[in-house]
Amino acid sequence: MKDVPEKPGARSRGKVAVFPFLGDDVYEQSRGAVVKALRKQGLIVTATLRPADSPAMYREMSYSSNLAVFIDGEVSGDEGHKTVQVRLRSGVSGQYFTNAKFTGAAHEIPETISRSFWTRVGPATVRACVSASKPRKRESKPMYIEAGTPIEST
Repeated sequence: MKDVPEKPGARSRGKVAVFPFLGDDVYEQSRGAVVKALRKQGLIVTATLRPADSPAMYREMSYSSNLAVFIDGEVSGDEGHKTVQVRLRSGVSGQYFTNAKFTGAAHEIPETISRSFWTRVGPATVRACVSASKPRKRESKPMYIEAGTPIEST
């Protein structure tokens, strides 16, 4: 999955990161359906980032990359019937704020996600994007490492 470059002068509704879904197959159909649904709504989607380890790291990543929402998910089930659990994490707090669950036949899941993902999580996503666009105070100063004096070579 590749990131689409931002168009100069285009207005965006927000910036979102979609992480790989656990248990998704090689073709990443469920994740692809989520990315398409978000891009269809005018959001800038980044699909190449790696998940962070803690809420504080998500807050810092959000601040430095200007991301409003982080999305991850999990796919479970067999080849006939699958369940996709999608979780949305706020960039401001670093905590999960909503989720959506999709179940059905394996070949119908991507279409189900494309059709109903935005109706389930759209309003919450828009609110998160609006709150992330407001000015925020950094919690801590960037780390500064004093490495000492430079070694002079002769």
